[in-house]
This record gives sequence, C-alpha cells and structure tokens, in this order.
Amino acid sequence: FGRLVTFDYLMRRLICRLEVIHACKTIPEKPQLSSDVLFVIGLPRTGTTLLHRLLALDPNARYPQTFELIDPINTKGYSRKKRIQWLESKLNLIKKVIPHIEAIHELGAEEA
Repeated sequence: FGRLVTFDYLMRRLICRLEVIHACKTIPEKPQLSSDVLFVIGLPRTGTTLLHRLLALDPNARYPQTFELIDPINTKGYSRKKRIQWLESKLNLIKKVIPHIEAIHELGAEEA
C-alpha cells in the first residue's frame, strides 16, 4: 500500500512539473512578479514551516496553500473546493500509511 501511495505521489509531481514547463512555454504574456517576493527554503526540520506560517499571518501577504503547491497550474479547471477535496483524499492515504505523520508535521490542503 505504501508503495502505491509513493508511486502516486511521485507520478503526480512529475506530471505537475511537465504541466508547469508546458505552461511556461505556451503562455503568451509572462506575468510580472513583484520585487517583494520572498522564498522560504531550507533543509527539513530547520524551522522553515514555522517561518512560513508566521509570514502567512500577515494580512497583506499572499502565500501559497498546500493545494496550490501540489497543483499550481490547475489544468483541469477544477474549483477551489474540488482541488481541496482531491488533495485531502491524497493526504488521507498518506495518513493511513504513516499514522504518526501529523505528530511530526501537520498535513492539510489549506495549510500555509
């Protein structure tokens, strides 16, 4: 069961990468990014999630929610609700395979 969940996750990540590459090549006008963009990166267990969540508390900030990170292009045109439901079903599979995962890291489609 764990192998199936891992395979599904990796396939989704690869498909997502291809969709992003395709979108970057086919979008006629590239969006202009603000110069105020901040990326939070780091090794696991170094406080990046805490920092990300603290920054997300700013009402003037825009942060990606988990469902947007997993499916940034939304090529199927699903509603926000449907995208969240789809990801929650995938996260529930992970929780079945690793029952103690949320003791290590909260999982949710709308997490910051």
